[in-house]
Amino acid sequence: MCRGWSFEVLHADDKKILQVKVDRLIGAHDDESEDEESFDNPLRSFLKRNLGNDETDDDDHGDGEVSDADVDLELKRARAENAETAREVERMVEASKTKLDLAAKAMAELEDA
Repeated sequence: MCRGWSFEVLHADDKKILQVKVDRLIGAHDDESEDEESFDNPLRSFLKRNLGNDETDDDDHGDGEVSDADVDLELKRARAENAETAREVERMVEASKTKLDLAAKAMAELEDA
């Protein structure tokens, strides 16, 4: 839990977190005094906070501050990567369905013969 948010890791490997479930805690809105933009978009504020802490980033931002343009760029990149992964999974599912149908037909032909 962090600042009125509950984070649950749904899928991770040894080196990175792949999927996270985020829920707003009940009553958290009453206690916080954050600006409206960060309240409306938790993903944006999460990326802004974590991009600023990234030690491998060699930008000219020495103080850990990240511009909104950098956050938008990272958000677009992450969304594009997630969409590509979703398309790949869909192709795998369709291929598996096709293989299953072919195997069922082959089994039916073997039983008939």
